[in-house]
Amino acid sequence: MNTARLYKIASVLLFLFAIGHTAGLLKPNGFGNEGDEALASMHTVHVQVMGSDHTFWDFYIGFGLLVTVLFVFTGILAWQLGKLWGSQPDAVKALALPFFLCQTAVAVLCCTNFFLVPIVFSLLITLCAGLAAYKTRGGRQLKQSD
Repeated sequence: MNTARLYKIASVLLFLFAIGHTAGLLKPNGFGNEGDEALASMHTVHVQVMGSDHTFWDFYIGFGLLVTVLFVFTGILAWQLGKLWGSQPDAVKALALPFFLCQTAVAVLCCTNFFLVPIVFSLLITLCAGLAAYKTRGGRQLKQSD
């Protein structure tokens, strides 16, 4: 599989990850009675932070949507890396390792803190990013069949 295709597959997976993450964030369920009680208390427990009054739900939604934005951005970045590989391989090569390391960190966090679906998505994205980074090590692309 060529480098451009690996980045585009990673991009699609990141967009799907963003959609699933947002859907689960906005309508959390399946946590059982204790989880439902915790979610309910997040709506009512207020905290004062640097002069602002917020509930834990505010933080949950805010940080969750922040993650969605970052998934969408990295999806766009992966797509652009795939597009640029044929014409600007040096630019892609400069970003390949940092992109892979970022996805590796996400995979580790998913494996240590979450459940099967995000683990599978993060590992597949990391695999695509890792293979693409490995393929970029040669620098310039001379043909589309790398």
